[in-house]
Amino acid sequence: MNAKVKKEPGAGGNLHIQNIAYYKQYLLENQNDFIEKIRLPCFFINLNGPELSISSVIYGNKIIVDPYGFTLSLASSSIWLEDFARIFHALKNAFEALRTYYNGPPPEISSSQRQYPYPDSFQSNYGKIQFKYHTTLNSHPFIFLVDVLGNQPNLPRRLIVKFTRQYPYAIHQTCASLHIAPELYGCATLPGGWFMVIMAYMVDYSMLGEYAPNPLIKAEVKKAMGQLHGLGYAHGDLRDVNILVRYSDADSVVNVVFVDWDWAGKDGEVNYPLSINPIIPRHPEAKALKAIRIGHDEFMFQNLFSSC
Repeated sequence: MNAKVKKEPGAGGNLHIQNIAYYKQYLLENQNDFIEKIRLPCFFINLNGPELSISSVIYGNKIIVDPYGFTLSLASSSIWLEDFARIFHALKNAFEALRTYYNGPPPEISSSQRQYPYPDSFQSNYGKIQFKYHTTLNSHPFIFLVDVLGNQPNLPRRLIVKFTRQYPYAIHQTCASLHIAPELYGCATLPGGWFMVIMAYMVDYSMLGEYAPNPLIKAEVKKAMGQLHGLGYAHGDLRDVNILVRYSDADSVVNVVFVDWDWAGKDGEVNYPLSINPIIPRHPEAKALKAIRIGHDEFMFQNLFSSC
């Protein structure tokens, strides 16, 4: 923990920036094997007059600081006392976890892996599977290519690991059995409301946008969409980047899978998130917090293949 206190707001500079500078100075002054093999988790606590703010920080391939989305005013009315108590209790538990971590000894990490998330294993039908991160997929901050470690004859050597806030695992699994979604190998619930989803890396597949629209691909996408809708499910985000195609000119065979299943659900029973991009062409009723419908998928399909 690193704490910084000022008598009043605005006096003597920005506490948050100063705390980051102290953390960086500590790293520079303590370059040793121990520091290089851990992520050095820490809390920043800033008391700026009556205002208290908290941040968490780790050392990846750079210093990563995550300020919590609130500032506590200790001069507030007593009606906030219960909230204060909850936050301080959570902070106390976090300090105990940090104490356990550093008394460990802490788990070591190689320099090539420290820039990636901390989970490096998952539970599958074949037992606990260890992996190491290879790179991000298409520069997406939450999707990674990983390499399976050890002798695992029942698994591909390379997989996709995705971190997301929600995931309809059962729907994806059902569609994978129909070969219209990548095969799933595992799903883990992580602290903080995150899910880690492990799936097949679709080798030799390309995004739909890399092909010129043609009747053959159109027919296969429509067939896959019909299978999905026949189960009563809507995908919710059938853009070209979420449709993967494997196409052979030699034998005119097209294979299609849908990816990015985060929004999928029963027709009309799940809603679009607040983060929906309003610039992307969608059905007029496809708006934030509105119900996701099968007809919205069909609208996007027609847009994708309007030229053929």
